[in-house]
Amino acid sequence: MKDGTTPRTFPFLEGSPTKPDWIRLDPVASGEWDRICGVLEARRGLSPAWQAIISVAASTYATFTSLMTAIETQGQIEGAEDLLSATLATYRSACMDCQVEPRPLATLRVVPFDRDNREGI
Repeated sequence: MKDGTTPRTFPFLEGSPTKPDWIRLDPVASGEWDRICGVLEARRGLSPAWQAIISVAASTYATFTSLMTAIETQGQIEGAEDLLSATLATYRSACMDCQVEPRPLATLRVVPFDRDNREGI
């Protein structure tokens, strides 16, 4: 189009959004940011207007992986399922809004919890 936009990004200009410093400082979030931007750029659908939703997707993916790592190393924590489920739902919703598939590793693995022993069984 004459104004530098494409039908995919109209009415926004094409180009990469600026990666926020707080995303850049987290290697997991930064990697997810780069992955999402790469997918959108390949489709010629990347625009600076995507910054907020890409930030949500990248940060919630980092939170999800951090929670999963903590559970795997420290054991199941009461109430973690709800937090993981909410984080995963937010990540998947942000990916859907970006029109990008979520990472295949972003699945919720339920571990049975023995409330009496406070350990996963």
